[in-house]
Amino acid sequence: MDAQRPRLLVVDDDRAILSLIGGVALSEGFEVATTDDSADALMQVLKRPADLVLLDLRMPGGTGFDVLRSIREVNSRCKVVLMTAFGTIDNAVEAVKLGASDYLTKPFDLARLRQLLRDVRSEAEQRRAVLTLERDVAQRLEFC
Repeated sequence: MDAQRPRLLVVDDDRAILSLIGGVALSEGFEVATTDDSADALMQVLKRPADLVLLDLRMPGGTGFDVLRSIREVNSRCKVVLMTAFGTIDNAVEAVKLGASDYLTKPFDLARLRQLLRDVRSEAEQRRAVLTLERDVAQRLEFC
């Protein structure tokens, strides 16, 4: 595990989707974790925060909306993107109201998925750079 790579959690009950997104994300420089279980998804976010969660809307044992609400309660900075093969305008509006950053429909537009991953990676790199600068300034001020 490389601490400098952004972390992606993919939550979907379709193993082919987990494999597809995992492969694309690895090629874009992400550390990737996957699960097909909504309860496990929340446990993973609690144990090790992700920079991005790609979350299926329809899963056994709960909806993506339920998991999104829970993620927002424990980590408001984590970007969450809902995915579905059954996209509707109502679902997209509800996702945004609950705090999703985006909404992807299946089958995926791989170019859009790659751009989303690149944007999140860039934001994570910028956030790390700012934190490093803040830490350096704080250390210098301590010596004064």
